[in-house]
Amino acid sequence: MHIREIFLSNSYVSFIFCSTFSLCTGGTLTMAPDPAHGGALAPVEGALIKYLKQMDELVDENMPEVVAHEYHPFHDSSDLGPADWAMVGTYVC
Repeated sequence: MHIREIFLSNSYVSFIFCSTFSLCTGGTLTMAPDPAHGGALAPVEGALIKYLKQMDELVDENMPEVVAHEYHPFHDSSDLGPADWAMVGTYVC
């Protein structure tokens, strides 16, 4: 399987070059039926990574590696301020 979950701290991070990096802050991509909310759609930690692992296309050995990170706790991107976006920028630069 070409999906690797990584955990980042708030400090400087150096990366091994990878083909695809998914940085999930929460919000729409994390929506899944949540038993804690009566099965209604809600941000669910691990939902995006679970979904990626179920994609047959990504399991093919000819596909690039997918590296995924979810923020803990989630923050909807519309709620992020300049300091938050600056931190996101340190992960992708």
